[in-house]
Formats: sequence, C-alpha cells, structure tokens
Amino acid sequence: MHIKNLFSRFLAVINCHWKQITTNMPFRMLVGKFGIRLAEIGRILQVRYANWNGEFRLKREMIPGCPYQCYFHVSERVTLCSILSFDGPQSQPDKRTPLVDALFDIKGVKRVWLSPYEVTVRITPVFSWEELSPSIEKVLLKHLATAA
Repeated sequence: MHIKNLFSRFLAVINCHWKQITTNMPFRMLVGKFGIRLAEIGRILQVRYANWNGEFRLKREMIPGCPYQCYFHVSERVTLCSILSFDGPQSQPDKRTPLVDALFDIKGVKRVWLSPYEVTVRITPVFSWEELSPSIEKVLLKHLATAA
C-alpha cells in the first residue's frame, strides 16, 4: 500500500512538472539541452516544409528593449557557422559574403550578425526601421532566391 501511494505521488509530481514545461514557454529553456535539440529539429522541419513548397520565408522580429536591432528569420541557410559578427563594412574580410556586402551597401546599416537561419541587423539611430526594412528585406530575398 505504501509503495502504491508513493508511486501515485511520483506520477502527480511528474504530471505537474510536465504541465509547467509544456505551458510555460519557451519550452527549450526549461528542459535544457534536450529542449534546444527539439527546437533545432523543429527549425529543420519548418525549413524543410518551406523548401518542399518552394517558399521563401522571411520574418522580421523586433528585439524588445533594443529599438535599433532586428532579427530577420529566413528559410534558407545563410552561413555554416553558428554565428558570424560583422562590426562594420571592413570587418572580417576573409568571412565576408555577398549578402554581408549588400547589407552594408544600405546606408544606415551599422552591424550584421549571421546565424544559419537568422540575420540580425543593427542600424544607426539616425534611421528608422520603416525607412530601412524594405531595402534590407529586398537584399535578403534576392540572396535567398540566388541561394535556392
């Protein structure tokens, strides 16, 4: 009887924690490396779905608390590195790509970070996203179209 009671308590604790894990997002933060791996698998599946349909996905996401920096999530891989940082038009000449050059050709782009499926852009405070976002998205879509 005591073991049965202990087992039912154990199941109740597991169910309670599972509800917390699945309802409190981001999921990957609560389950650690396993959750990060699940997020990577989900990203791969999302990209594969977009590729199967011949779609290019480009989503802009503003960074809270940082009005001059923005994420652009893309459906095609833009780099093989986990992250590349370009602090200006002249930084890291050996790692530069045509995409980075084209982004720095846009007046107002200050910094660029590349991740496999994400481009992060920082602009100078003189410009607004309403002014620069169409040009940045055009460069990204052109790069995605040539990469496919």
